[in-house]
Amino acid sequence: MGSPSYFQAVTAEMKALIDRAGFVGLANGRMYKNKVGASVSCFRRTGGLHTIETMNHFFFSNELIIAGRAMSVARDKGDVKKDEEGVQSAQALGQKISWMVRKLYD
Repeated sequence: MGSPSYFQAVTAEMKALIDRAGFVGLANGRMYKNKVGASVSCFRRTGGLHTIETMNHFFFSNELIIAGRAMSVARDKGDVKKDEEGVQSAQALGQKISWMVRKLYD
């Protein structure tokens, strides 16, 4: 899941997705159980960790396996690409997700 941090929290759209998908998962026999999840966020100054935690709480509540997280500092369009550490973090997360999926489901 991914969301920018708006006022130190996930966006309204992400919160709606979390709430709706959570009920869908429960109504369908915990359909997300043992799936791999990861959280990605960008933020200006603060709120990144809270945004990540909110998405991770969805994963915990639905018994997903959390691969990790990636964060980037950004304000304007294109700023994420300038955050080298954030880009490296996202690339490493993608590799970890790929590795986990192969180990779990092969």
